[in-house]
Amino acid sequence: MEASVLPLFTLLGEEMTPDLFARVKVALETPCERPWLPELTEELAQRQWRTLYREIGLSPSTYGTARMMTRSPNGPRRIVARLPRGLYEREPCCALQVEILDKQFTLSYEEAGVRFCTPAEIRGSNLLGQLEEAATLLKFVEPLHTVMGQLVRSVHLLDAGDDEYDVSFSEPHIPFTIFVSAPRCRAPNGALRLAESLVHEVMHLQLSLIEQVVTIIKPNDGRYFSPWRAEYRNANGILHALYVFRMIDCFFEALLKTEICSDHSEYARRRRSEINVQIDEVRGFSNSRELTNIGQAFVSSLIR
Repeated sequence: MEASVLPLFTLLGEEMTPDLFARVKVALETPCERPWLPELTEELAQRQWRTLYREIGLSPSTYGTARMMTRSPNGPRRIVARLPRGLYEREPCCALQVEILDKQFTLSYEEAGVRFCTPAEIRGSNLLGQLEEAATLLKFVEPLHTVMGQLVRSVHLLDAGDDEYDVSFSEPHIPFTIFVSAPRCRAPNGALRLAESLVHEVMHLQLSLIEQVVTIIKPNDGRYFSPWRAEYRNANGILHALYVFRMIDCFFEALLKTEICSDHSEYARRRRSEINVQIDEVRGFSNSRELTNIGQAFVSSLIR
């Protein structure tokens, strides 16, 4: 085992602290200045690592999306790049790895219209440079950058088919992995758009871990209009959209207070305005009967 992994990995045998539920409950019910919950993320992540190690044998140093899909700690893992360790001085073992998947894993996604960038496309374009630049933008909003390092191990780069269009997603059953696109040609605000996608998917992963600790939704097959997709979705879909876009709003708010955002201030302000209009359209969701008491308080705090 790599020595750099030991400080993180030696915690995997510990039990979850008994007050984790209480602390998550308080965090969800109480608006705070650091809404991405840095004080809880590490423990939530390590709780998931304990599960993965117990059930599959995967650790932070051996993790890969393909290995997660096959539930094999020794399966093939194709890493084409890693972001410079300088982005993660405190926990270099958590640096993002750019992973590619074999056809057997991408087929179902491709049938749904998702296209993955090839190794040649990744190495022969500016995709890695934009990914590094986007991650650097998050570094100006600590501790969000640290939260990303705790929640993401593998990144998969997608081809959106149009440099003016962004695609990203994550899967609750594949923790520590995100899928994002980047403009092939350097575009105005391209890095900021990619940074938004990173925040978006990191927050999805975080909320999925939170939902393993506390019950926010008690499903009752309700359907609610989503202004983000212009369609009706279930309660969990609305909850996740509300959370991730509020976190993006908070990210832009924090970034606007830094000098780094001087070239992107117009875009960041416009996105904040768009997001807040969309959030206002789901204001009535806080009254949903599908929300638990914790869920109602959480949703109300996000809308406020």
